[in-house]
Amino acid sequence: MSRLFEQTQLHRRTLPTGLNELHPCGWSPRRHTFVALRGHQLLGTAELLRDDDDETAYELSVTLEGHAQPGDGARCAAAALFYAFEALGAEAVWFWVPRGHRAVERFAQALDFQRLHSVRMPDGSPADVFELSAEAWQARGDALTRLPGGPVELRDHVRAWRNEGADFARV
Repeated sequence: MSRLFEQTQLHRRTLPTGLNELHPCGWSPRRHTFVALRGHQLLGTAELLRDDDDETAYELSVTLEGHAQPGDGARCAAAALFYAFEALGAEAVWFWVPRGHRAVERFAQALDFQRLHSVRMPDGSPADVFELSAEAWQARGDALTRLPGGPVELRDHVRAWRNEGADFARV
């Protein structure tokens, strides 16, 4: 995976500090994949996938390498959420997580995600589905100031934003 992400010709845009949008397999308006880097070290990926049933909703997933530090997942997810709501105009973003994953549950609670329902993973273990509405995103208050790991910067091919305290501002 690391060798694939190191191919700079696959980078579509630079986003938050260390986040680049990649297009290794067939990027489309439904799928937005970002590689998460700290300096030149690969942390993992963040992905937004447009929902098949509701084109105003996106599924969020974050996959981290084993050497990622506490807070890296929250920073990647916050940047992807900002991109979904502010750049893509999403009405909702949802994700599922294995039940009992306390760090992800705290992140969901801090940003006012609502638990929708439970599902069973292929191995039979329970998982919970959480959703954040555009209204809850707009009313998030100072939730982003409580995320560990410092400020997040987001870039697309034209614009750049950085979170300054409780909100993102255009740079």
